[in-house]
Amino acid sequence: MPKALATPPAVGDGGHGGLVRSDPDISADADPYTGIVMEQPEVDKNGAFVGYETQTVGGTSLATVLVAGIVAAAQQGQRKSFGFINPVIYKLGQTSAFHDVLPMTAKTPVNDRQALCDQYYCYTFQITDFDDQSDTMPDYLGQVTLPGYDNMTGVGTPAGQAFITRLRQLLK
Repeated sequence: MPKALATPPAVGDGGHGGLVRSDPDISADADPYTGIVMEQPEVDKNGAFVGYETQTVGGTSLATVLVAGIVAAAQQGQRKSFGFINPVIYKLGQTSAFHDVLPMTAKTPVNDRQALCDQYYCYTFQITDFDDQSDTMPDYLGQVTLPGYDNMTGVGTPAGQAFITRLRQLLK
């Protein structure tokens, strides 16, 4: 059995007068550049439907449902509810159940280093860099990706069927 990683401590006060969690346990796609395509109705100034606007969306609202969907798939057919899975996430850290998200290097494939930013986010089409781990960025908070647990991606991203299988094994 792999060594369990410790759950990171609560940190900061989050402006609420007490300790709060600010680090992730796991990660999933939340990038609006690589997110899901959403269509929403467009209306004219009189409120009449004129068509649909298509845009890509991301963020926590995308990542949480991706992870919830994977956990729901793992839960299907099981005799009892998984309940609170955070301790199990840390037991599965640094195993094949997760893809460890690592910083880009010279060996990172070129196609994995950037994305096309559309006119909705960048006001024009342009290429943008994925790896924003620079203390020269405005509002940089010291987030980094490192081998193992890190404060940007937690223990990593669920590795599909391997995550489902290991989750089921530990929660029987």
